Amino acid sequence: MPKLKYPAVCRTHRAPTCQDVENLSKVRDAGGHAVSFYFKPGEEKLAERDAMIVNLRARDIISNSYGQEKPNLSLLRDLDAVMKIAEDADGPESPLKIVFACRERGIWEEFEIPTSNRIVRLEAANSFDLSLLRRLAQLNEPGRNSRPA
Repeated sequence: MPKLKYPAVCRTHRAPTCQDVENLSKVRDAGGHAVSFYFKPGEEKLAERDAMIVNLRARDIISNSYGQEKPNLSLLRDLDAVMKIAEDADGPESPLKIVFACRERGIWEEFEIPTSNRIVRLEAANSFDLSLLRRLAQLNEPGRNSRPA
């Protein structure tokens, strides 16, 4: 997988493919710095609440990393970048934003997909959480009926 410029300079405005899922599934980070972020805010007051959920989840991830050792600056920068994306979302009109980031491995993959479903997920682990991306990629494969999530 090619190393990308960091971070949001390399926004991808396309649907994910099965090849994207395969490439991302190969990424491993023993330090637990592989950040998976899915964000599509809800209506009105839910949009504010959803941004706060991302902020609180980022704090949980940081707190957990303090328990292991000094927090990794690369992880902190990735979390800061995805929190900025959540803050900048245009509410329910926004597309689903999906980010997979691991600064330690030089990875920043970002997708935008139109959907009406509210989704808020932020994780940091040894590998990316690809469960939702895998389903979306299968919907977008040639020969399948494409429809939003």
